[in-house]
Amino acid sequence: MSRETAGAERQDIWDSIGGLGIAGFLPADVAYEFMIATALAGALLTTWGVPSRLTNSRPEAAKVRDHNVFVRVFVARFGLMFGQTLLMTYVLFFFRDVLHVARPAREPPSSQGLPWPGR
Repeated sequence: MSRETAGAERQDIWDSIGGLGIAGFLPADVAYEFMIATALAGALLTTWGVPSRLTNSRPEAAKVRDHNVFVRVFVARFGLMFGQTLLMTYVLFFFRDVLHVARPAREPPSSQGLPWPGR
């Protein structure tokens, strides 16, 4: 692993910790406003901050040789993302409606063991 890759992974971890800290310690409405502001800032930065023509003159690196393989990978990635979304919503439903946890997204990780002994 190169130094650049290790540095980027460390930055990703700190970004995740920061995002979880914001979501966990701030009131829900403030956390939502912060997420909206972050998404808008990223959209504006990529819309107006990225030049329309790249300055590098080397040819494109990625060429799709087999369209079927691309479609298969795209569908598989969509299926994984969709499955994770369904799983997360089911877990939140289960904690809220079955285990009667008031705010399951803000509960500490120790509450995740509640379903094991049966409540």
